[in-house]
Amino acid sequence: MLLTKLCTYKGHLPQGGVSSPALANAVFFAIDEKLISICESQRIAYTRYADDLTFSTNYKDRLIKLIAKANEIIEENGFHTNSDKTRLMSGQGPLRVTGLNLNNEQVSIGRDKKRQLRAELHSYFVKGDHTRENEIFGMLSYLRFIEPESYQKMKSYCKKMNANINKSTR
Repeated sequence: MLLTKLCTYKGHLPQGGVSSPALANAVFFAIDEKLISICESQRIAYTRYADDLTFSTNYKDRLIKLIAKANEIIEENGFHTNSDKTRLMSGQGPLRVTGLNLNNEQVSIGRDKKRQLRAELHSYFVKGDHTRENEIFGMLSYLRFIEPESYQKMKSYCKKMNANINKSTR
């Protein structure tokens, strides 16, 4: 009961809360054990980030069988999978896992997300629209964690925009 009170807000579990990873790990522990056991026996790599499960192998037939078994295990534990988010990808072309692009052994948030962030920053500085300030700071933190070099470029862009605003208000 105490854990529920500590981890919820108005009776709901907030998305992206600091407790989310720990709670996901606790809830998924039994599922992880079963999936890890199956994957190890089939030479399939298994990774999970919160509720995003990724299976990697060079054996397509094993992967297809695993997906059916994984769905069964997940449903036995009171959860369900979203078939719209289930994808089979080959090593050909761009790979996207847990919302990240994996290309040429580099991880990226993707060009579209960076363009969106730049547009949000433009709106923040030029139009003075601060309604999405928390989201913008969150996006910048995310970028800093995933792509430190791109974050530095975005930081320079912010300094330039801020300097231009300060010049025009003098």
